[in-house]
Amino acid sequence: MAISVRRVQPGETLTNARITTVTASATYQLAPYESTDNNPKALKLLKRTDPTTGAREWYYVEFRQAIGFDSYLAAISGPYQLLGSNILNGVEVRWVSESNVDSSRLLDLTPGSVDPYSGVVDLYTNDPTLTVGNSFSDPDAGVTLTVASVDGSAAVVSVTLTTPTCARANPTVAVSPSPGPVVPAGTAVTYTVSVTNNDGASCAASSFSLQTMVLLTGWTAAFAAPTLTLSPGTSTSTTFTVTSPASVTGTSYTFPVVVTNSANGSYQATSSAVYVIGSALGSTLNVAVSTDKPTYTGGQTVSVTARASSGGSPVSNASVTFTMTKSNGTAVSQSATTDSKGSAVGKFRLKRQDPPGGYKARADAVKTPSSGSATTSFTVQ
Repeated sequence: MAISVRRVQPGETLTNARITTVTASATYQLAPYESTDNNPKALKLLKRTDPTTGAREWYYVEFRQAIGFDSYLAAISGPYQLLGSNILNGVEVRWVSESNVDSSRLLDLTPGSVDPYSGVVDLYTNDPTLTVGNSFSDPDAGVTLTVASVDGSAAVVSVTLTTPTCARANPTVAVSPSPGPVVPAGTAVTYTVSVTNNDGASCAASSFSLQTMVLLTGWTAAFAAPTLTLSPGTSTSTTFTVTSPASVTGTSYTFPVVVTNSANGSYQATSSAVYVIGSALGSTLNVAVSTDKPTYTGGQTVSVTARASSGGSPVSNASVTFTMTKSNGTAVSQSATTDSKGSAVGKFRLKRQDPPGGYKARADAVKTPSSGSATTSFTVQ
């Protein structure tokens, strides 16, 4: 079943409820959420664990009736209010992240229905509950819910837990160079956007959509490939070109690049492209870049040194973006700042499975309004 998500209204929380954490397939009975007895009021099921932060996300299953705080539900499901509202005839499912107390969202489990009152009345305008005989399934989490029965005193829910067929994870995205070179207003600047699919090996290939936030008036931005398809564990890249109006003022502008797994929109990652504006005169730094060895093997660390100077003098406190481009075109980046001698060092640990062949190391140095770049090559055996 498709899902649409809406945020809950203020005051709707999971506090003061008896919650059953579901760890096994079984049939569970829920009492109305606002009833005063000691029967279970909600089910809690693990949706996913963020591979980066370790924060967990949960599904909460609740049964609401028009009693206590929920007495107003009688009005919104009455014959003169929301015709077709099913809030009293099923269970609702919320999606909550334990890392954000304000993250609770209510799933619309009847997404195909038409709501003539949308935007006029409150949250329950689109018959959100899962009703008797219907199921909700999240194969990525290995969770299936089926409502067996509902009456005014209880809801019976069958829960089936299976081993997830696919362990999804947030992708990785890197933008380089960022910040970009210092350019006059009106210049088109092209960035490389690298994306890695971190899904488990059992997952099928996924498409990833690339988007940026709404630009300021007169700006343009475009991805060479707004959708990338990747198998688990693989990486690829595309370009992202940003152009400012010729009349724009300021020094730098940041444009987030958001990469979303089209198979499940809750898995995404963000990086940024920084567009730097400066005078066309005196905008060049002299940059030299070198590696500590000409040849490496998998598992070794590539040490890349950049030296920035201007007029024969070292430039300190310049921001340097190091980009290593592998023989298969995949690029990885990291940042550093030049010291009092104008030097900065980037270190890239080669993986044993990295492809052999010719690699490039690029250093982009910026100290507004000046910038410069240099590239060198090395070999991985």
